[in-house]
Amino acid sequence: MLPVGPAPWLRGPGSSLCGVPGATPHGPCRLLPESCLNLELRFTPFQLYHAEVCVGDQPETVFLLSGNDPCIHLYKENEGLHQFEEQPVEDLFPELQELPSNVLWLDVCNLPGSGQRLTALGCQSGYVRVAWVDQTSRVVLQSWSIQQDGPISRVLVFPLPLQEPAPSGDTEDPPQGYSVLVSSTMELTVVYRDVLRQGLGDQLVLPGSDQHDSVLCALVTDVDFDGAQEILLGTYGQELLCYKPRGPGAEFQLRWRRSFPSPLLSLLYADLTGDGLRELAVVCLKGLHVLQHSLTQTAQHLLERLGGPGAPGWGDGAGVTPVGSWEPEGSGPRDLTLCRRPPPLAFLEQRGPQRLDSWVLSPRTSPPPADVNAH
Repeated sequence: MLPVGPAPWLRGPGSSLCGVPGATPHGPCRLLPESCLNLELRFTPFQLYHAEVCVGDQPETVFLLSGNDPCIHLYKENEGLHQFEEQPVEDLFPELQELPSNVLWLDVCNLPGSGQRLTALGCQSGYVRVAWVDQTSRVVLQSWSIQQDGPISRVLVFPLPLQEPAPSGDTEDPPQGYSVLVSSTMELTVVYRDVLRQGLGDQLVLPGSDQHDSVLCALVTDVDFDGAQEILLGTYGQELLCYKPRGPGAEFQLRWRRSFPSPLLSLLYADLTGDGLRELAVVCLKGLHVLQHSLTQTAQHLLERLGGPGAPGWGDGAGVTPVGSWEPEGSGPRDLTLCRRPPPLAFLEQRGPQRLDSWVLSPRTSPPPADVNAH
């Protein structure tokens, strides 16, 4: 089912749930069936994906659904009828034509400030395609493909630091540093680095990624707060693997692993509890597991970034200096301590007396509220 109403319902935080204004996990979810449109499918669906495209000067969200035809079907909102209709995929995504097999996974990455995108897809036959597309003219600037031995379970496009900095003098150079992760059900998971300059010619292998049965899911995100992204792999062998490069342009190494009671099907890194810290949701065959960060270690990272207790500069004028406190109305017994460490102004929310392990940082560039009681 697809929602009746504006497409932004899937864009992210702050949007309404499934196109129903005011719907929340605890709100009028009973209205969801009334807001959905049933579309009859004449094929077996594999992956439902949404991507943002520019139609004229307006950004729009469209749905891409892969099937066993084998084709990728595009659904776009008809503003006059307030519903989604299937439209020719080649009108907006010319790179998704002439597919040799069923597409099991698709990823689209818009390159900021360039009007271009990278599209990667992996097929049941082992076929992998990466396309570089100009979004304004709908022209495929370049396309690369490879053939692997087994079905492709995941393809992900993500930025990865290069060994050598991108040339800065030539303004005609394309955006640099985008890589593609490809996981297979039968082979090692690999990363193709800097595809805009090297295509699929620079391959890095994730060692041991084939030792725990098939890789079923993958995620690229920063889970250790060091500013560099890690690669997480979930396997049918009930293992979660975390890989990290030794440095810019270096090989990947296995940093840690964790066992689960059943095969891993999906991964999501998001703030599920609303406390400002993201959790790792792991969907397994027999249930959902949520992994949370240690508050003690998170607080230590925070204080190190601020120059607080336990870090150089605390209390000597180079670290955080308290300048005021404020108790928001109706929030209960808690203080908001403002700490100035130019630039910018940082706010620390103290949720318990003298509990450094529960402080949350929220950077601000605006002056402190007028009702703050300055020391």
